[in-house]
This record gives sequence, structure tokens and C-alpha cells, in this order.
Amino acid sequence: IIIPTWTGHFPDVTRFMQSVMVHADPADNFGIRLVVGDNKEKAELEKRLAKLKTCGVNWEIDALEAILKAFKISKSATNLFKARGRYHYQSLKKMYAARYYDYRLSMWFDSEGELLKPTSFKKVFEDYMEAPYFWRAELVKGKQRERWANVKRSNYGKSKWRVYEDVVDEEG
Repeated sequence: IIIPTWTGHFPDVTRFMQSVMVHADPADNFGIRLVVGDNKEKAELEKRLAKLKTCGVNWEIDALEAILKAFKISKSATNLFKARGRYHYQSLKKMYAARYYDYRLSMWFDSEGELLKPTSFKKVFEDYMEAPYFWRAELVKGKQRERWANVKRSNYGKSKWRVYEDVVDEEG
């Protein structure tokens, strides 16, 4: 599980990690990688999470700057954020983290999430791989919205979110 986050969401990611410690099935033996911008943010989040027990969950915090250095990119997180804005910056965290870790399977989770009941992440992965889906905001406009035009979709409640199913086939 890869969770990109930032200082404004540190209280949220702390709640998420606490909920994982309580509700995740420790027999799953899974890992969580939290991705922050730089070493200052990493130290701050490590301090926040230091008192949490692992309960069979392997978790680590990595800085985007260190990940980028592995790809011979020497941009600072601050400069990337200023140049690209927050949404592109978060996307860079997601994409470069996925390349860096090079897992066979991974999922991105939002740092604002929280487990509310006993959860097997092994089952979450199995269910997802059996019938893939992903979320997107209904508020997307323009060319980006056009790309979604031919995707099979179903409404999810009355919210501004939709769940997209069956968009990943065996051919990619």
C-alpha cells in the first residue's frame, strides 16, 4: 500500500495508521509506504507515528526527494510543488513511488482514509484484482472528462463520486 501525504494531512494519516493497527488482519503480513516531500516532513511524521505498535504491519516513511534521486532527478520537493501545483505534485509522488518500489501489486490509498471494521488487505487486493475499479471526481472537466467517455460506469450513491468498473482487461 502506497500512501502519499503531506503535513496538512498528518493528523489524518495518524488516524489511518491507528485504524490499521486496530482493524487490519496481522496475518496478511503487508506493508505500507508513506511518501512525504522531504526529510523534514519525514522526521515530523516519524515523530507522530513513533508510539504506534506495528501489529504485524510493516510500514516505512520515504521522502520524495530521496526517491527522485534514485532516478537521478535533483529537484527539491518545494520547487516541484511550486512549479507544478499540489495535484500534479501528489501525482508525481504516486507515480515515482510506484516505480521506485517496483512491487508486483500495489494500491494507492488516500491519507484521509480510515478502517472502520476488521479488514483483510489480502482480500482487498484479491477482490480488486478479480474485478478492478477506481474512483474519480465527477467535477473533472474538459479533455480529461472526454477520456472517460467510453468507460463502463455506475453511479455510487448520490455523491459527486462514481466508481468505474471493468476498465482493466487482460490486455492492459
